[in-house]
Amino acid sequence: MNRVKLILLTLATLVSAIGHELHAQSQNVDYEQTVTPESPVDFTSRIQNPTFEQSLGGWVNEAGFVTFERASWNGVKDGQCISGTYYLNLYHSKGLKGRVVQTIKDIPNGVYAVKAGLFTNTAGANIFAENNVVPAVVDATQFYTVYALVEDSTIELGYYSTHEKDFWSVVDNFSLTYYGNGDDARKMYEEVSGTQEAEALAQIYGRLLEIVEMAEELLDELGGKYFDDLDAEVRKAQAMYEQQQATATEIQAQIARMNELINIGRLFKEAHDQLGKLMEELRASIEKYKSIGSSKRLAKAAQLLEDIQDAYYYIDLTTTEEMNELIARCKNMLEVLPLPDFIDDDEKAEDCTRLITNPGFENGSNGWVNDPIFDDCKPTNWATMIDGTYMTGSYYMNLFCPANYHAGSLHQTITRLPPGKYHVGASVFSNRAGLVFFANDHEVAIPIGPSSAPYGRFFGIYLTVAEGETLTFGVRTNEAVEFWGAVDDFTLTRYVKDTTGILPLQADAGKEDIYTLTGARKDSVGKGISILRTSDGRTRKVFTK
Repeated sequence: MNRVKLILLTLATLVSAIGHELHAQSQNVDYEQTVTPESPVDFTSRIQNPTFEQSLGGWVNEAGFVTFERASWNGVKDGQCISGTYYLNLYHSKGLKGRVVQTIKDIPNGVYAVKAGLFTNTAGANIFAENNVVPAVVDATQFYTVYALVEDSTIELGYYSTHEKDFWSVVDNFSLTYYGNGDDARKMYEEVSGTQEAEALAQIYGRLLEIVEMAEELLDELGGKYFDDLDAEVRKAQAMYEQQQATATEIQAQIARMNELINIGRLFKEAHDQLGKLMEELRASIEKYKSIGSSKRLAKAAQLLEDIQDAYYYIDLTTTEEMNELIARCKNMLEVLPLPDFIDDDEKAEDCTRLITNPGFENGSNGWVNDPIFDDCKPTNWATMIDGTYMTGSYYMNLFCPANYHAGSLHQTITRLPPGKYHVGASVFSNRAGLVFFANDHEVAIPIGPSSAPYGRFFGIYLTVAEGETLTFGVRTNEAVEFWGAVDDFTLTRYVKDTTGILPLQADAGKEDIYTLTGARKDSVGKGISILRTSDGRTRKVFTK
């Protein structure tokens, strides 16, 4: 009984399959007889995953692309040819010939149009349908359409690579349109076949003309100098366009050569423009520091300015590499020109402000000593003083001393500093003469500040800290004087030849400095979370109940 059921089930399955096949054939015959070029039918639904929104299903990588992936980099989206969330991304580091293909079966015989959006950076990208191929224009994202005649109810379509070197291509939005199998459709196919290659060639010639115009514009911007190679390629391309006898492969190769030279030219122009801006900055900086700056550096800056001017104005004698070297030297000179003579050119700034406790007075008076006592010395958040230029954050230190009062000092001392060259800075304001900014035995008299924001200005002191020497810095009055002032945003910078290491905080590697979470120093570990930092820069957190 089971054997009979099995036979009957097999026969039923066979009859069903035959029925489906007959229905498909009948439907195809109906399409072939009713569809015309005037009323084409969209067959895109027969393509599996035509927009690559559903992974890579349906597509076969016959060519062996190194990159064959469904990608989503928004940089290539143009809203039409490359649209949606995903597209097909193709890459190979060497040239290769082969296809990304999908085979569609059981379709009506007749004339079809395959359309797809495509971008490629080098010659060799094509859209194909059956044995017909339409080449893509280099560096132009657009739709391409190729026509094919189907006579066995099967069509192969996709991307065809004839690249001869490193390339990258992006493909999206395949579509398939059916025009019927009647005389009108076949006549249309014959006409299209005769013009399809010519239209593709015309597109490539159009791209060649665009590249010529881009090259001529670049040459005009640079006065026609330096780029003899590009000028020669422009002449070749112009002759090729005028004669209209080159093949698609020859034109694409010419476009690729010119693109390469144009990219080199653009890099040159970018470097040239940047060098011109830096040249003006360096000239202004030399003028700014000519009376107060380092004579040694001013002499170096003047010589560098001459070298830059020669490179900028005699561009036909200068390479991009030489300009980039001058750009780097100029940027470095702009950084070091304000420095005094005792800072060497190869000594780089290392920010050590972290060693100052509460440098911006955001944590009250923590870390600062008021001795002898200013009459009024307290963190204040008067909004008009906080101007974002010199007095920043939420608080600054407000200072006041009445008439005939004794001298006062607000300072902080850092111990166990490594020996070296330092810069101490702060923003300071005073409404009367008499307030000074100091660091060890160096001091700067604070001039009377402006009566409206921005208040005060930034002051700095360069000094050398010897082995075992402490650093004490702050503001003070050396004599009894009535004044009102403010100070904020202390900084500490060390100048070293090698900034790859971490600045040690103390000479004794076995001892640890203790800090709060906000960076204030503590004498001992108390309740809560403390940060312990050793001389080699390592830190650890400790929680004490």
